Amino acid sequence: MKKADIVAVLFMAVCTAAFALALVLSACSAGPGDLTKLPVQTIQWAESGDGYFQFYTNDENNFGNIYLGDIAGTNDLNEFEIECIRKSGAIGFEYGLIFDHVNSGQDQLFSTAGITSNGAYTIWEYSSGDWVNINNNDKFGDEDFDGYTQTPKIFQGLNKVNKIKMNRADDDIILSLNGKEVWKGNKPRIDGNYGFFVIVGTEKYEKFPNTPVDVRFRVLTATPSE
Repeated sequence: MKKADIVAVLFMAVCTAAFALALVLSACSAGPGDLTKLPVQTIQWAESGDGYFQFYTNDENNFGNIYLGDIAGTNDLNEFEIECIRKSGAIGFEYGLIFDHVNSGQDQLFSTAGITSNGAYTIWEYSSGDWVNINNNDKFGDEDFDGYTQTPKIFQGLNKVNKIKMNRADDDIILSLNGKEVWKGNKPRIDGNYGFFVIVGTEKYEKFPNTPVDVRFRVLTATPSE
């Protein structure tokens, strides 16, 4: 895939469910700091020269946002697997793959299967302003809400390579992390794209500009349905 195949989408998600639980988890910032401030910039899904697509930001205007990167022509897959590496940034905020993404301007529909670098995974569905947690059958705002599932199958910390794979058969979904199945459930297919996502942490946890959010992605498998 070339750079032109990734369609960048900014979805404003300030103080929404997609990162609310990260505030409860250990979301401390990690990465190098320096007395000399880094230049402020945002890079969305550019080829980084090492075979990966890069998302990078140290811009304070991006606190709490979720960034989506669609891969063109991936709206009917039976298997989608990515490899991702967090280089720096607050480790309790999610990154991973998106699926069933329909972008019609202000009205968006999408689902995410993401991990945190401190060992949790989540599966979210966003529709009409509501975040529903699929892996724990919770809706953001419920009294007993608990959207994150801890697992030893995630390699924790910075600069660790993790693989996220989704297999689909009809309306069934299987999520695997680093080759190990962690969740199986049902979700009706939607004619939408697949791709990547990153959630930028809140001001409390990110240390901009000297510790940017820097996450790399590449596609391992994208198998169309028959």
